[in-house]
Amino acid sequence: GTIDNSCIFNDGDSAQMSRTFSTPTNGIKYTISFWMKRGDISTTVRIFGPKSASGNTYGGYVGIVTDRFYFTDATTGGGANWGLTSTRTLEDRSKWYHLMAVFDSANSTQEDRAILYIDGDRVTEFDTANYPTSSEASHINTSGATHYIGRRGYDTNNMYDGYLAEFNFIDGQALTPSTFGVTDTSTGRWVPKTLSGITYGNNGFRLEFGDSSALGDDTSGNTNDFTATNLASTDQTTDSPT
Repeated sequence: GTIDNSCIFNDGDSAQMSRTFSTPTNGIKYTISFWMKRGDISTTVRIFGPKSASGNTYGGYVGIVTDRFYFTDATTGGGANWGLTSTRTLEDRSKWYHLMAVFDSANSTQEDRAILYIDGDRVTEFDTANYPTSSEASHINTSGATHYIGRRGYDTNNMYDGYLAEFNFIDGQALTPSTFGVTDTSTGRWVPKTLSGITYGNNGFRLEFGDSSALGDDTSGNTNDFTATNLASTDQTTDSPT
């Protein structure tokens, strides 16, 4: 598969995208998949997360904490309901990483209720690992909540700095990496594949960053477009995982 474009998020510009979600297909099952090449690696960054409809509740988010992949959900007071932090670090600024976070709290197996993947491999070693309770709701994919790319929902601290490409959110399905990538048999590297047959669900979206005048254009068929803030047409680039 070929990824033609990516989008540059400069934390100094407070670059971000936002969209308010509607009623989800399934509020306790979703998949997040994106390709990332980091810029500034000196700080903790938040890549995707919501702000609640009430405006004052801490939400969940996906990000990088001390160079480690982090996926969490948090309460009003800021304490984590649950969270996973990978042992593997992601500090290589020259490399495109494929990251996935899967939430499926109705799963009967505790360790399958929140799953991380890095470059097609399931993360099994964690610095911290606390899992959702059975059928626990998530702040991510909540109706009326504004979801952000490039920051967490409730403040603009720790904004993302770097490139993002092929950003997908699938509402109602817990997918595996084989939907998005494949191992190149000649190099052993994890590479993108052509996406097909994905049912995105009510809040699902696909951002390919292919239209420099509308970087938040959703190409999943749902027209769940994101509003771009502090992003210009020059933030579209052909630097990509391919």
